[in-house]
Amino acid sequence: MNMNYVRKGTGPPLLLVHGLGGTWRSWETVLDALAAERDVIAPDLPGFGETPPLDGEVS
Repeated sequence: MNMNYVRKGTGPPLLLVHGLGGTWRSWETVLDALAAERDVIAPDLPGFGETPPLDGEVS
């Protein structure tokens, strides 16, 4: 599975998960501030942003 994500900074990892209908860009306004002290990972979940949907039926 290919998943689009943005990763910035160094330090302890911090995974940011967007809400329904969002993309990693939901975190764009705070990403740099968080990345000053953390390894920030902000993915586009399957079917949102630039990540393709999952194969098959999803419920």
